[in-house]
Amino acid sequence: MGKAKERRGTSMDTKRMDIEKLKPQVMAIGHIYKMITIVCPQAEKIVHPEMRPFMTYTLAIEKLHQNRKSTPAIERKIAELSEQIDADDWEDIFNDVVPNELKMAFFKGGYNYTAGLK
Repeated sequence: MGKAKERRGTSMDTKRMDIEKLKPQVMAIGHIYKMITIVCPQAEKIVHPEMRPFMTYTLAIEKLHQNRKSTPAIERKIAELSEQIDADDWEDIFNDVVPNELKMAFFKGGYNYTAGLK
């Protein structure tokens, strides 16, 4: 238990964020967010989505399910991208603001949102 507490640190302790581990996940979330905003414009109302990627992922998926205007191609791609996201890696940092390096990964993922939809 002592090691777990040590690893977690304070809520703003970015040292416990494994940036290299989270970067591909944040890119996937950026990609998912961009795809969902195409079929579900309400998802764009998520404030500063790049600031809290895992919260954005959760809210965007919820909006998509409420909207139910997805296509099989988008659903397949979202499922593929969702497999890259490990909720355990986001334990205790769900609401934390992420470092700039991860914000850039979010936008990079968003730029690739049409990949695989053809």
